[in-house]
Amino acid sequence: MNIDNIIAGIMIGLAALVLLATIALTAYSVWHSQRVNKRPEVENGVPTQRIMLATIGVLLLVSVPSLLLGSLVDMCIITALVLLVIASALVIYGRVQTLKRVKRR
Repeated sequence: MNIDNIIAGIMIGLAALVLLATIALTAYSVWHSQRVNKRPEVENGVPTQRIMLATIGVLLLVSVPSLLLGSLVDMCIITALVLLVIASALVIYGRVQTLKRVKRR
């Protein structure tokens, strides 16, 4: 076994540990934030639970097939672009609905 294989093994192990630590810290942060910051049940007429579930669902619906059909880089690019387009469309839709509601008054 040469020194390159040893260094590569160490780097891969460290990267895996950092990834696991990041996932654990993110999960703890979300859990703690949910406990401390009480969000309203309804925001802009839409239940916040539905917003959260829809976001997670769309993320999984886009990222899992793109990961299975392509590489990790493809998944990241495709997921980011699709979510950006969906978010932009929903912001425009919300703005149009707000303008319609203001004009009716």
